[in-house]
Amino acid sequence: MFESGSAIRAVMMCIHAYFNIWCDAKAGWSVFMKRRTAVNKIESLPEADKEQLRLLDDVCAICYQEMQSAKITKCKHFFHGVCLRKWLYVQDRCPLCHEILYGIESDTIKENNQPAPPEENHHDSE
Repeated sequence: MFESGSAIRAVMMCIHAYFNIWCDAKAGWSVFMKRRTAVNKIESLPEADKEQLRLLDDVCAICYQEMQSAKITKCKHFFHGVCLRKWLYVQDRCPLCHEILYGIESDTIKENNQPAPPEENHHDSE
């Protein structure tokens, strides 16, 4: 029971378990939760209709491909649903204006069926 080095082996096993098992499991759970949250956010966004896409006449700002279908964010930007879902795996902000995409309110978007005008970003350099 008290053989030479058993305490050191026990400590090494605990360190191994923490870094190689617990940390990996924790990181995997975090990725799973981000993906699940992203899917729920995408499903809560309204789908753009054909007239909105025709008026927009633009490409997806994430993949630069023509939009045959699109999701509309609460900041009124249009993206492919798949592209936006992949973006949300990484971060929770709009790829264009960086507004947080939490608390998506699809009712306000449905009231105004017009696409947002192109935004011009003017940053003061001081």
